Amino acid sequence: MRALIGGNRIAFLAFFASHIVFTLLYDLQAIGKPFYPQILQDVVTTYADIVSDPHMSEPFELWFQSIVFFEMIFQLPYFFVAVYMFADPQRRSYPRWFQMVSIVYGSHTATTLLPILPPIWFRSDEEAPTKLRLLVIMIYLPYLIFPAWIAAISACDSSGECARQDTRKSKVQ
Repeated sequence: MRALIGGNRIAFLAFFASHIVFTLLYDLQAIGKPFYPQILQDVVTTYADIVSDPHMSEPFELWFQSIVFFEMIFQLPYFFVAVYMFADPQRRSYPRWFQMVSIVYGSHTATTLLPILPPIWFRSDEEAPTKLRLLVIMIYLPYLIFPAWIAAISACDSSGECARQDTRKSKVQ
């Protein structure tokens, strides 16, 4: 798989680096809140209260906890590998195994957002006003966009179809 360059590489590097922090400090509280210091518990509780995020509010629903559990065992290790891969601006390509894992990561993670977004949007105005629901959806959207994007890039590069299209475009111009 060809290496990402320029702004795309930096965007993915920032996304995965920040995702490590958010996963460790916030998301994993859904499955292990008692193990966190009170100050971090308070941050999550305050966030959930302010924006009315139904997923980060206690009690955590079992289906959401299962998604967070998979985030811990599969996605978090992938984040570290992705940061390592995207950190080198001189890299020309990524190993095939990384390409395949990126397809699996991206397709799985983007799919997990499908059950996460509707409960946010389809709340009543009494539970959360429209502007607040849009805000929470905007907070979650990068976790749909970046995984879908890396899956598409990896799958496209795997098929070679995109490379052929790029070559055709450059010959026409």
